[in-house]
Amino acid sequence: MAAETAAAVAERAVTTATDDLEFPYAAVFTRDRGTGDLAPAARGPAGSDADPTLPTLSGGDDPVWTAFADRTERVDAGSDRERGSGGWLDEAFADWTLCPLGRQGVFLVATTRGSLSDTRRTLAETWAANTRQALEQIARTRNLRDRDRELEQQNERLSRLDRINRLIRSITPAVVGADSHAEVETEVCRRLLRIDRVNGAWVADVDLPTDRTVRRASAGDIDDYLSTVPPAGSEVDGTGPDESAPPTPARQAYESRSPVSVADLVTADAGAWWRDRGLRGGTNSIVAVPVVHESTRFGAIEVHLDRPQGMVEDEVDALAELGVTIGHAIGAIRQRDALLSGGSTELTFLVDAESALSRFATEVDAPTSVTDISHHDDGTCMVFVTLEVDADRDRDRVEAQVRERPGVSVLRNDTTGITCTVTVGSESPIRRLVSHGAALQDVAVRPDSEAVTVTVQLPYEVGVREYVAAVTDAIDGVELVAKRYRSVDWQSDPTVAATVDARLTDRQRETLQTAFHAGYFDWPRSADADTVAAELGIAQSTLSQHLRTAERKLLEELFS
Repeated sequence: MAAETAAAVAERAVTTATDDLEFPYAAVFTRDRGTGDLAPAARGPAGSDADPTLPTLSGGDDPVWTAFADRTERVDAGSDRERGSGGWLDEAFADWTLCPLGRQGVFLVATTRGSLSDTRRTLAETWAANTRQALEQIARTRNLRDRDRELEQQNERLSRLDRINRLIRSITPAVVGADSHAEVETEVCRRLLRIDRVNGAWVADVDLPTDRTVRRASAGDIDDYLSTVPPAGSEVDGTGPDESAPPTPARQAYESRSPVSVADLVTADAGAWWRDRGLRGGTNSIVAVPVVHESTRFGAIEVHLDRPQGMVEDEVDALAELGVTIGHAIGAIRQRDALLSGGSTELTFLVDAESALSRFATEVDAPTSVTDISHHDDGTCMVFVTLEVDADRDRDRVEAQVRERPGVSVLRNDTTGITCTVTVGSESPIRRLVSHGAALQDVAVRPDSEAVTVTVQLPYEVGVREYVAAVTDAIDGVELVAKRYRSVDWQSDPTVAATVDARLTDRQRETLQTAFHAGYFDWPRSADADTVAAELGIAQSTLSQHLRTAERKLLEELFS
């Protein structure tokens, strides 16, 4: 049977059955590859006395579906009527026969007058076998074409992925050898344009004081897209694009620290300004990846492509690796600059605002010093405070003053002084000072005042200008009063603390801090396990589990 499509085969089968083989009525049902339904593909002759509406079937006890599902032998009206499942077939025809076409469908012949002889039924089976062979040949040819097309697409994807990987490898020496943060980003954007289908790329960052998205570098034909995205370092007044709507893919990647792919801008949220501008500028898909180094975010790269489905998953993963490479390069530049300038930066702020810590320090009759801070999931933090109680002070009176304060707990009371914890709320100036990447170094209360001086240390990857602008804008009554550089301890590895800190969970870190400051690790111990567990509000067995796990992680970093 010479036909090139399943529909043509079905039409030829019906025409031959009714015109040449002289069956009064014939129809072919074929299976839809997408839905699995059995649907009518052809019927005839036109103008037949019986022209029922042929159903589309999926399951059930209809004879057509039964013949297809069994695939073994024909189903005749006489044998089927004994089961009483003829339904529409019995209503439309006096007699009928269904011949399965294997996995391809079912062939139907029928008459409205009299009955079909055994010879005619056998003839129908023979013609159905020829029809089945033709349909199966069409299916094999279609499957081969599909496989060839899939292999061709896969080869194209692999070739393109290889080109992207080679481009990324070529970018790596350029960014590693760059002398500045800006040079790295500019070079990356320029080289990304060499990827076919890419019509633009830009590097996004977040302006800390205003929390607005800004651009650090860009390349390609995306000027209209970026027309309201201010450049980094310019005056950002908060009048840029509406970021209450869905943020740009770059901002989403920055916030989530993971790649974001918009495969087709047409399907993106119609309320997003970047969707309309992207489509207007010829962009049909966008991929964004974060630029990160360890726990620090340096921004995000957003790549624009001129076709929908511009990058497949493997290509997005390769681009994400580029984001990590760029993050390492920028981190190395920041670290080099920090080392050349003498290490990290210490900033001292005067906080002229009442807080739980300042009230505690002024109402307790003993000098106080802050030794550590522990963050909680609810946004609050626990500040570890040591009170210096010398021989001239009434130790019992000081301890009573401490215990009277709400949100304060005594951890230890020995010859070294009284160590306690002060819970600080999420809106406390001190809590907010250490929420922008800084480490608390010291808190001191000014005599006869509720003002406190807070000293924080900024790691090399946190920009001083951005940090100061962010905290002074976000916190009322905060003023920078001192700035100094700390020299580097050449005998220590600056990544050890960060590595250890990253391995501990928040609960393990809090447990270690509390046990340490309570004197649990002293000899003899100033506090036992029950005391520390009670302070943390957990069972003694849970405390032991957290301590053992945390100690094992610390030792693994030291010895493994």
